[in-house]
Amino acid sequence: MIFSYYLPLLFWIYLWKALLIGALALFGGMAVWVTIGGYFDIKRLFKRISESHKAATVGRATKLSKLGGTP
Repeated sequence: MIFSYYLPLLFWIYLWKALLIGALALFGGMAVWVTIGGYFDIKRLFKRISESHKAATVGRATKLSKLGGTP
């Protein structure tokens, strides 16, 4: 008899506990996903910067050699 009195209360306790655990799991998964994606974005950024720097250096050396200077 006493158990049936607490049954609605237990439902809410378990519901909010499940929602909290689910939200924390979702947050953790998204944090890992964003971290991995950000790592690859930064890696690609540095690769583009390096390629851009090499292209600018080669272009400057070509211009200087046409003018008779040294790179």
